[in-house]
Order: sequence, then C-alpha cells, then structure tokens
Amino acid sequence: MADLLTHQMCNSIGVLQQVAPPCGLDGTDVMGLEQEENARNFAKLIAKIAKDIDTLIDSLPNDDSSSNVDNEEFTRLEESNQKAAREFEAVVEKGQILLDRIQDALADISKVSYAVSQIHTI
Repeated sequence: MADLLTHQMCNSIGVLQQVAPPCGLDGTDVMGLEQEENARNFAKLIAKIAKDIDTLIDSLPNDDSSSNVDNEEFTRLEESNQKAAREFEAVVEKGQILLDRIQDALADISKVSYAVSQIHTI
C-alpha cells in the first residue's frame, strides 16, 4: 500500500514535469485548467490511497490488549514450567535414592558372592 502511494506521488511529479508549460514571469497561465485537472486527479488518488492505509492501520489489532493476553499466557506458562521443574527435581532425587540403594545391594551381592566362592574353595 505504501508502495502504491509512493508510486502515485512519483507519477504525479513526473506528469507535472512533462505537461507543465513554461511559466511566464508576468503571472500569465497558459495551460492552468488542464494542470489543475491533473493535479486534482492525482490529489484524489493520493488521498484515496492514504485513506486506505489509515483504514488498514485502524484494522490492525491493538498492541495493548494482545500484550496483556501475551503476558498472562507467559506468566501461566512460566508457572507451569516451574511446577514441572519441581516435579522433575523430585523424580531425579527419588531416582538417585533408588540408584544408591541398587548400588548398595550390588555391593552386598558381590561381597556375599565372594564369601561363598571362598567357602567353596576351602
């Protein structure tokens, strides 16, 4: 849309340069009526495009309302993430306790197995 507005403005300048007759210093207007019509047409086009741009801008969502919703969602997600992190830490801690118990049991099994093998060799 902004490109269209820029294009129309450049076209209007180009057309005015092409059709503009030399201006006399005495204030006489040779082709004033035709120039006024061209100027009026380009002004209408530029005004219409500017109005279209304003309409598009007005139809965009309001940043304030969406940022409030985004902040609420972010807060909810952060709380959910913290809860999940606490649960994960609890599971890791339980896993570490189980691992320690398994390692102790394996050490006991190894000691008993060694003791049994020593008894059989006697």
